[in-house]
Amino acid sequence: MLILISIPCEAIYLRWGLLGDGLEGFSPFIFPKSDVFSMTNSIWESLYTYAPETFEYIPWMADGIYQMDLENKTCVVSLKKGIKWSDGKPVTANDIVFTANVIINLKIPGYYRYFEFVKSVKKIDTYTVLYTLKEIRSTFVFGTLMQMIIPEHIWKPVVQKAAESKEPQKFLLAYKPSIDMMVGDGMFIPKEWVKGDHILFVANPNYFARGWQVKGRNKKYIVGPYVDGIYYKVYKDIDTAILDMQRGELDYIQSYIPPDRLPLLFLDQNVVLTELPENGICYLSWNLRKKPFSDEKFRKALTYLIDKPYIQSKILRNMGTWLSTVVPPCNTYWHDPLTMDYGNKIGMNEGKRLAKAREILVSAGYYWDENEKLYYKDGTSVKPFSMLIPSVNFDPVRTTVGILIQRWWKKIGLSINLIPISPSDIMDKVFVERNFDCWISIWRLTLFPDYLRTLFVSEEDTPGGSNPEGYHDEAFDKEANLFVQTLDMSKARKICFDLQEKIQDTLPYVPLYVRTIVEVHSKRSMGWIEQLNGIGNKWSLAFLKLAY
Repeated sequence: MLILISIPCEAIYLRWGLLGDGLEGFSPFIFPKSDVFSMTNSIWESLYTYAPETFEYIPWMADGIYQMDLENKTCVVSLKKGIKWSDGKPVTANDIVFTANVIINLKIPGYYRYFEFVKSVKKIDTYTVLYTLKEIRSTFVFGTLMQMIIPEHIWKPVVQKAAESKEPQKFLLAYKPSIDMMVGDGMFIPKEWVKGDHILFVANPNYFARGWQVKGRNKKYIVGPYVDGIYYKVYKDIDTAILDMQRGELDYIQSYIPPDRLPLLFLDQNVVLTELPENGICYLSWNLRKKPFSDEKFRKALTYLIDKPYIQSKILRNMGTWLSTVVPPCNTYWHDPLTMDYGNKIGMNEGKRLAKAREILVSAGYYWDENEKLYYKDGTSVKPFSMLIPSVNFDPVRTTVGILIQRWWKKIGLSINLIPISPSDIMDKVFVERNFDCWISIWRLTLFPDYLRTLFVSEEDTPGGSNPEGYHDEAFDKEANLFVQTLDMSKARKICFDLQEKIQDTLPYVPLYVRTIVEVHSKRSMGWIEQLNGIGNKWSLAFLKLAY
């Protein structure tokens, strides 16, 4: 099918390759997946943000630093005057209050964790807002004040309809806004969308930060954007995207480049490769509501069988590092290097791994018959189970890791059925349908590791919540809540280490590895900002220029 799009020939557009299924819609209330976060982040801005390269916490839409009253648990934030939405209407305190109240009242998944401890948000005047908190949390600063703001005049009628429905939250999350409703305060605004094929964004003529000076690590940058728009092309597999890059039809591929594809690109003089550490993890998790995964000793036995150094050297080809904690080493302040590693630091060989796994299982009452079939201590057999993994066209590395784990686990009498599907389908089955045994996935993580609470506390074990594995530990919940309530960062760091050690001991997740992010961009695109998680970030969009 030939799709014609109306791009003026004189316009300068960045051509951006997007791997996966693309957007399901443009609702700001659907918490963005990592593969489209930079896209949605360019539509709606926040009061505060992190500076390029240094990650210094800076005011953005806010006029200066917030005024916190710890005794009364209140915070006053002022909005810069003169900021406009893309339709020309002013951004005011009404928009901040409206956004917060929708999230609080409807408990919008993904966002609500940053507002659940907020008692109220009220307008003081046109440009000033008062937050009253139920309790002080560090995530108020590093989460609540860094969330998007949406236009009340666009979304108020929709929210009113949701409130009148039988299930307001469900109504709002299912609502599919038209492209004309995409009014934002960010750098770019969606103009055209052909689902599964492409999305065209154009520069916001009213972008408030254009011309601002922002300090990086070693230089000062002037905010753009310097292109007329971005043409996001959706690809179903990495190889087709790489081929288009080599043909000169793309400026950037927003995807991890598998190690075995790199030789094709090293020889291409028209592209540039970048290598950056990833603030993320590839992990394995399981449905803790089901046998045998509900048994901690069973999880430990299976974890001993996973040879992570082998994955690092043979599959990642050392373009990454194996992990023994869910906080990656690039996040140096919060990373605990001394957690339980299940034989990986000493280089435990396959024979010793197998012997250790069998020892743990025997101690828990498991046994094998003459055909090496595994049984519970009550005499019933351990049934075959399935593992959700990305299909090879999306992430051949994770596919291969899944195959390896299947082989290693088979050696103790387990039968595992691998189900290769798209990453978004994995997320749907796990987080929406909750129809799974175990799965392999990745997370791109925040700098402040409040995800130690979000991903593992009991209260997140709800439909749409972030704890689909069903991990419940009352002592962990108490300490995780204390972590986000602690403003003394040295004390918070100690709690953070305790949480990591607890996770690694009980294994709701098995952290596998963190990748070195190898990305590719065209030589004509200049001004990419290199920082954790790669070059496809908000600041690159602000500073990028095209040579021709």
